[in-house]
Amino acid sequence: MPVPPCDISRGEFCTFQNIPLETYLKLKQHKAAPEEYRVPGTKLERITPAAYRAWLTMSKQPGSKAAEILYKAIAARRRGLLSLKSPNHPMNLLNARGHSESESVYCVARPTAARGCVCLARTSP
Repeated sequence: MPVPPCDISRGEFCTFQNIPLETYLKLKQHKAAPEEYRVPGTKLERITPAAYRAWLTMSKQPGSKAAEILYKAIAARRRGLLSLKSPNHPMNLLNARGHSESESVYCVARPTAARGCVCLARTSP
């Protein structure tokens, strides 16, 4: 994706890079995020196109902290998506027991031949 011609926010940066805000904050914690500047008189922090380009160059270098954090985030996302496809994932077990996805329940025990599904409805606070 091309670098935007104007200053962008953290949220826009995360959208452009397809990363969650948590990953951005982890990058910032390790001083591997793009440089931000504060708009005078406000609390807004923006990322300039030059800082965005510098970050893209730095993040593509093998062994950089940004590349490592992004790689781990992508791997974790992939593991999570694969977990959801597993027949042993809790949501898939609930669906197999006849609960719809919209039902707000949790199972407290695995079903056995003698005892059926022991599910309790969640109550709203």
